[in-house]
Amino acid sequence: MKRVWLINQWLPPNVAPTGVLMAQLAQALIDRGFAVTALCRSAAAPGSEAPYVEVIERLPNTPRRLLDKLNAWPRFAHAVLGLLRARVVAGDVIVVSSDPPLFFAHVIALAQRRGAKAIHWSQDVYPEVLAAYQPWLRWPLAPLKWWRNRALRSAAATVVISEGMAQRLTPSRGRLVTIANWPTHSHPDSTAHTSPGSERDDNELVIGYSGNLGRVHEFGTLVAAAARLLPEHRVRFFITGEGPRLAELNAAVIHHGIQARFEFAAPVPASGLAGVLAASDVHFVSLQACFDGLVLPSKLYGIAAAKRPILFCGAARGEVAALIAAFEAGLSVAQGDSTALLDAILRLRDPALRQRYAEGAQRLLAAQGTRAEALQRWISLIEATAGAD
Repeated sequence: MKRVWLINQWLPPNVAPTGVLMAQLAQALIDRGFAVTALCRSAAAPGSEAPYVEVIERLPNTPRRLLDKLNAWPRFAHAVLGLLRARVVAGDVIVVSSDPPLFFAHVIALAQRRGAKAIHWSQDVYPEVLAAYQPWLRWPLAPLKWWRNRALRSAAATVVISEGMAQRLTPSRGRLVTIANWPTHSHPDSTAHTSPGSERDDNELVIGYSGNLGRVHEFGTLVAAAARLLPEHRVRFFITGEGPRLAELNAAVIHHGIQARFEFAAPVPASGLAGVLAASDVHFVSLQACFDGLVLPSKLYGIAAAKRPILFCGAARGEVAALIAAFEAGLSVAQGDSTALLDAILRLRDPALRQRYAEGAQRLLAAQGTRAEALQRWISLIEATAGAD
């Protein structure tokens, strides 16, 4: 029986989307007859993980501050590499994600030495993400980019989640396979509304945001547009999630005195995500323009599965905006253009327009493929990799 190793820093019960995707791949592989071992760290109680999961490090809580993450990554990397050295054998297949950043390069090198095959699952592109965040790092990080490209040439394959990401990694000259992410949850009744908390006003437009409020996201444009809404504009924002931008968003809402328009809730497990997405009429997605092509918000597919329009703020001519426009799945505005965002919000009060964009979102999802189709592509890739000489 072929063994597949899956490596991602977080797996369920942690709600990180990349971990949920990895867990669903794990179950699909187990159902196909593979022996699967998934390596992660956890902040949950012992025994809450799936049987195939081995917890490398159990933490009292999930690190939130960047410094805490930087301190914790080397411990995780060192422990995983030690375990792989001891247990990986020739013929094994290792699927390693991009979390922690660039750790996959070490795993690819180890796989080569052990006669195993490594597949990198690229959810974001490092070190370019760091250079986009701090442009002065572009040249100091050039050696890391060279090292990354060298590692990818040695991998059995690199799976990217979008064509934009494929273009960014094409110079590595490694084998690139595009498999889009999929909705991590099912929507048995996506057309029904559930209340975000307080009693719902059927004449009110509820704009939701669900997921990580991370450093690649931007909420200043949203707050500026919300601050210009008039009392007669019955619009409310329902924010579900956590992350480094949450405190910043909360402070901005208080500063503008618009607390009545915003409702905040803690993140929910994958089993509750369908209800959260169904609670809003429209879903907001943000990505700082400088990260376009380096990161693709996987929440796009969950929103589409919930049959909701997408309201995007980021690079107006970037990959996400082009995807939304191609299928008429919603509206896109440029980062910083709060006037355009306010206009888009007011337009989306029209139920007929929302229905039109919801249908476009369904077309977007259909074009990307179903969860079953994506998982089958993954299984085929891993089977081919395991059977290669």
